Amino acid sequence: MGKTIMRSLLISTLLILVYASAYADDARNSAGSGAGEIDNSSPGQLSGADEAYDVKLKSLEEKVNQLKEKIFRSKTRLMLLQETLMHGVIAGSKIVLAHQNEMKGPFKLESVAYYLDGAPIFGKIDIDGDLDKRKEIEIYNGSLAPGNHLVSVYMVYRGQSGLFSYVEGIKVKLKSNYSFRAEEGKITRIDVIGYDKGGVTSKFEERPAVKYKTSLKDLTDEDVEDIQKPKEQG
Repeated sequence: MGKTIMRSLLISTLLILVYASAYADDARNSAGSGAGEIDNSSPGQLSGADEAYDVKLKSLEEKVNQLKEKIFRSKTRLMLLQETLMHGVIAGSKIVLAHQNEMKGPFKLESVAYYLDGAPIFGKIDIDGDLDKRKEIEIYNGSLAPGNHLVSVYMVYRGQSGLFSYVEGIKVKLKSNYSFRAEEGKITRIDVIGYDKGGVTSKFEERPAVKYKTSLKDLTDEDVEDIQKPKEQG
């Protein structure tokens, strides 16, 4: 009976995500409609209307991005719930995955995406510095089946400099995979660090890089209780 209820909950949640995703796409498409229309009015007559349109368009794009992030987090919760139901993973081991931004200089972090064993667990687009200016973000903190696992990371950086104009147009896309083993009765902490590896002879677009720092500690009874508590993701 309990499994039937949980399956119904999974199906209902999935349907909600599908409709929400469709709404986000419709909103984005409506924002871009009319882009190919020809207008014979003079620039002076349209300047005010164009500015108002740009403001509304930017506001709509931000709302669409925020909605996408909520959908992404909901998908993550759904997949983790499914993992628990299918494999009975409760507290054999635990992983704490954290993103750290040590990037300095003329690079701005535009977006990140994290995957655990191929499943999306976190994604965010920078809006007014809410990603680029954060030094640390907890990506995942919960149970994980003992054994070998894979973390995949995608980061997008854009050049920004008031001194060198050529830097502004450079976009660097990073993809990195990291294999690790979750030990029975242990907490595995992985810090994923984005940084500028520099180098006198390095090309500008080759400077952004990713490195990993891993540590282990014993899993306590308090940790097990914390894993089993329901968590809210804002």
